[in-house]
Amino acid sequence: MKVLYVSSHYFGNGSGGALVSKNNYELLKDLNSVSEISVCDASGYLGRGVFRKIIIFIRAFFGFSSLLGVLNLYTLLRKPVFLEANTIWFDGSLYGPLISKIKNEYPRKKIIVFYHNIEFDFYREIYMNKSFLYKGLVRSAYKNEMLCSSLSDYVITLSKADGKRLEDVYGCESDYILPVFLCGTHELDSNYVMKDEINNKILFVGSKFPPNEEALRFLVDNV
Repeated sequence: MKVLYVSSHYFGNGSGGALVSKNNYELLKDLNSVSEISVCDASGYLGRGVFRKIIIFIRAFFGFSSLLGVLNLYTLLRKPVFLEANTIWFDGSLYGPLISKIKNEYPRKKIIVFYHNIEFDFYREIYMNKSFLYKGLVRSAYKNEMLCSSLSDYVITLSKADGKRLEDVYGCESDYILPVFLCGTHELDSNYVMKDEINNKILFVGSKFPPNEEALRFLVDNV
């Protein structure tokens, strides 16, 4: 089986999303059923500052997410690695128009979508108090995820909670749960014992990302 791994997170550094993407890629690569796997970045150039925002708003107006533009869509569909692939793994749930086009023109290709989270909920949370322009980003996220959930052959989520939310919002069940995992060879020293460290200060390293903030509040209040 030849797999095309479509991702924007994979090429990033220093984020949880990039770590998850790279780990999932390594997991796929080691499967006996996978004879060949190629990575493709579909996000393209977004620019910086105001120019970046303008591009994102224009994409959202036409129903595309910030991860995918019209030009990127048609460029990807002409790539030899895409034409040769039997299975397309989408690392994220914001590629709805691309999946729709693939299903129309290449119905025999299997589509797998990995949900990093429920993007509709995330977008709605971070843009809750923004101007009406940002509502288009929320609608775009919903439309993209709706297409992903209805057209993909397999849907994979990070957790049971995400799977349940996927069913609540889109009426689609998660086929598999693939949680975050870390690859490594280090083992915990068996002589290491947690002592009186409850009063020590803890550094939480991560971006100011709503799920991270929620997790930190949970750790402080409950753990």
